[in-house]
Amino acid sequence: MADSYQKFWPELGIAAIIFIVMVLGEWLGMLQPVVSFFEHMLQPAVVQVSRVTAESNQPLILFRKSFGAARRVQELELEYSRSLAKISELEYLEQENQELRRLFQAQEKTTRTVIAAPIVSHGQPSISAGQDEGVLVGQPVLVAEVLVGLVKSTTNHQSIINLLFQNSTQPILVKTESGVEGLIVGNGKNILLTEISKEAEVAIGERVITVGQEQIQPQLVVGRVQQLIDQPSAPIKQAVIYQEASFYEASIVEVLP
Repeated sequence: MADSYQKFWPELGIAAIIFIVMVLGEWLGMLQPVVSFFEHMLQPAVVQVSRVTAESNQPLILFRKSFGAARRVQELELEYSRSLAKISELEYLEQENQELRRLFQAQEKTTRTVIAAPIVSHGQPSISAGQDEGVLVGQPVLVAEVLVGLVKSTTNHQSIINLLFQNSTQPILVKTESGVEGLIVGNGKNILLTEISKEAEVAIGERVITVGQEQIQPQLVVGRVQQLIDQPSAPIKQAVIYQEASFYEASIVEVLP
């Protein structure tokens, strides 16, 4: 125990001397210059330590930035996936709407009101339906869903039909399956598709349908291209149309209102 006290006394003495020196320095006004001197001497070291500390923190800062960038990339990938899902959903809805429109058009076509009338004469094409049955001049006449003529004139219970191959039939605006438009006229023997541009491509066997005009609904089947007529001196081409249904082979027709 005595040895411990003996070791302690020198340290206590040193502390007492330092305390007395600081008190005297403060009393004499010498402590503040000394403190300022040491602060001035230590300033470069403090700056160096600050710089080293800042440089040592750079990897951590870069790591934090990299981590934030990776997280943002993940968020963008998630948003992109959600956008793709929405686009797929919209495409499905668009396809569904198109199917519904087609079904509606098909239903509209199958549910349209028609007038069925027996044929009473082939020599002068006539049917036993007229004004009293609602038949009007210019209405389309169909055999087996093929447009074969237009109503030329009517009486109370009878109508005369202009067949498409006859000269007196009014021109009908039509187009082929490939989109080539032209006019249907008759020359007394054949049904001709006229006003075809020289550059237009028309294939044998293409179906020809109406485009739509006053009293003549669109999408009515006229026939198929049977022959092309392309004379070098003519400014346009023509095509002969073949019909798979004939007025002369039918016993009843349909008149579209």
